[in-house]
Amino acid sequence: MRKISIISVITLCLLLAVSMVSMAVNPTPDNPVVMRISYNAPETLNTEVVQWEQEHGLAFIFKNLVESGTDGAVKVELYPNAQLGDNKASVEMVMNGSIQGCVETGVLAGFYPEFEVINIPYLFKSPEIAWYVFDNSEYWTNLKEDMREKTGLRLLAMGQNGVRHFSHSDKFIKSPADLKGQKMRVMQSPVFVRMMKAFDANPVPMAFSELYTSLQTGVVDGQENPVSVIAVNNLNEVQNYLTLDGHLWSEDGFVINDDFYNSLPEEIQTVMIQAARQAEVVNRGIETIHSSGPGLEKLKDEGMNIYVPTMEEKTAFAEIAQPPVVEYLQGKIGEETVAGMLEAVSNAEEALGY
Repeated sequence: MRKISIISVITLCLLLAVSMVSMAVNPTPDNPVVMRISYNAPETLNTEVVQWEQEHGLAFIFKNLVESGTDGAVKVELYPNAQLGDNKASVEMVMNGSIQGCVETGVLAGFYPEFEVINIPYLFKSPEIAWYVFDNSEYWTNLKEDMREKTGLRLLAMGQNGVRHFSHSDKFIKSPADLKGQKMRVMQSPVFVRMMKAFDANPVPMAFSELYTSLQTGVVDGQENPVSVIAVNNLNEVQNYLTLDGHLWSEDGFVINDDFYNSLPEEIQTVMIQAARQAEVVNRGIETIHSSGPGLEKLKDEGMNIYVPTMEEKTAFAEIAQPPVVEYLQGKIGEETVAGMLEAVSNAEEALGY
């Protein structure tokens, strides 16, 4: 029995070794590896507001740079319009390896709770500060590595989905007092609900598909979304006032399966890292210049009233909204994780001269 046991162990080890070798791939232009990327957005919006969607921009640039940089040894297939599933389903498919990558917005915290730290209200005074934290801070590098180890998701890029602002049917939201008692639609997220309750508003979590009709019929008084979302979906038809308070920054997170990445030769990994870096810069530019910029002009041209709060007014919002959300996140993901993000933001502000 002992002899059989030893032989079995040796056989098992040999099979495991063969399996590990087979996991590595050496793609060539004649025998390419296929990388499938899913995202919710369409290739183009084909509206007078936005011609090219930023999620597609990120994926499109990554595809072209990877395919050209590997001489076709990696073939990148894009699946826009949620063809393979919504954000949550796409991340799940990346994790189980049925697809290799996706561009997501707002769902990573469901798989890695620490990611929710980016949703502290009024965390970033400008997108520039957010970009600096994601691109330069040791804190964010360590958080990405922790997520990779715990989930198998490698975050290659942090693009920008948009900066979220308040809109209302009949008044500007210039101070926290303006939100008191107001029925405000929010995403189905504990952070968003806590933020609204801190302002003594009545948060109404609901799906985006229900929002226009709910605003039109008075089920809710106001809502919050990026400018491009408000413009493309014509929410100005049912909302008269927009306050550009920038309470939350939201991501286009590009994640890939870490096992897939590790199976590739080092030179291809390098091409992917460089391509993702350029793609996130393009994504941020598209959102800022081709989405939010034209979107704001459209809203102005169509008669929406727009207010830009002063820094003092934004600070008044932050002083009320941040404490309950910070307390919630400290209990959920740990005081050290929250403190680390706040310190990284402070360091970014100092480096950028804020």
